[in-house]
Amino acid sequence: MSVRYERHLKDFEVSKRAGYISCVAELIAAVKNLDSPCHCPQYAFDIHLREKNQLMIYHGGTCLLTVDLSRLLEGKIGFTSKSYGRAGGQERSKGCAEAFASLKGTHDLKDVGSISTLVERFLCEALATVNGKYYIDATSAKNSEGFWSSRLSIDYGRNWCRDQEWLIVDRESVIGFKPREEKRDYYALFKAEAAKVKQDPGFARWAAGSKEFGDELDFLAIGPDQELLCIELKHGCNASGIYWGPLQATVYARAYQGKLSELSGAIATMVSQKVELGLLPHEAQSRIPAQGFTRVHGILAVADADPYLKSDCWRRAHLVNDRLSSPVTMVRSTSDGSALRWLDFPQ
Repeated sequence: MSVRYERHLKDFEVSKRAGYISCVAELIAAVKNLDSPCHCPQYAFDIHLREKNQLMIYHGGTCLLTVDLSRLLEGKIGFTSKSYGRAGGQERSKGCAEAFASLKGTHDLKDVGSISTLVERFLCEALATVNGKYYIDATSAKNSEGFWSSRLSIDYGRNWCRDQEWLIVDRESVIGFKPREEKRDYYALFKAEAAKVKQDPGFARWAAGSKEFGDELDFLAIGPDQELLCIELKHGCNASGIYWGPLQATVYARAYQGKLSELSGAIATMVSQKVELGLLPHEAQSRIPAQGFTRVHGILAVADADPYLKSDCWRRAHLVNDRLSSPVTMVRSTSDGSALRWLDFPQ
């Protein structure tokens, strides 16, 4: 069974010597510093390395733009946008499509200043077309889970400080398998154990209609003791997601634990490249263990929990977590002004 975690750029050192990595870093800096016309602009654009020499720029729960660096060694860059690069029925989407038209084709990285201007224009146009469910609901003015995904990824990623417990190094993390069919077989044991807990007579009524967990982890992070953290994020309004969350977090933690020897080097490479690209601070390197990762812990993190503290989901989550051989850590966010704090689940 061959596994991979190729969320890094190939030929990085050669491209660095050619001056191309600094150009990519300049483009990233322009996006990070873009003063966008949206709620909480500091969280508007979350940037991550992906397979196939790509960067993805997220706005909350949706990807606005994919940066294609497959021809990085030639000093070339390209762009794709599945959802925002073509005109739809609304007038505002036409402006978005027009802005993307300037990004089509291949560009010379040495023209990074001009490229950055084109990218900034497209991103601002794209923001006007994003469905509120991905960031903030215009009707209720509530931050969505997608908003919280970006906020936590940025606060505990590129804006991370040494005194913070979590260093988030990736979001929407997936272990790759070759052949792909082996992923199903690998996860089957962990998911079967989760299904067994759901079949408990005391939980049967809750489990009616619940779906099987996928294989995409919300956040891959590193803890203060150089342990890997598998963080599953839920919004406070998602009651069933909260009380089944311990099962989901433990499935991911066990999956990563079983492949640490194959994944450790790739994760370290990703972190190192993110530091050089300005996607993580230099201090992040101190969290990488010299001999590779040896431990994984699951965490269930619930954001925007305060309005829902009277829900029965917290009690249920404790009952589910108590059934696990290795219980996960369960925390909820509370906001004191602009500061975010994490507290234990209510009993």
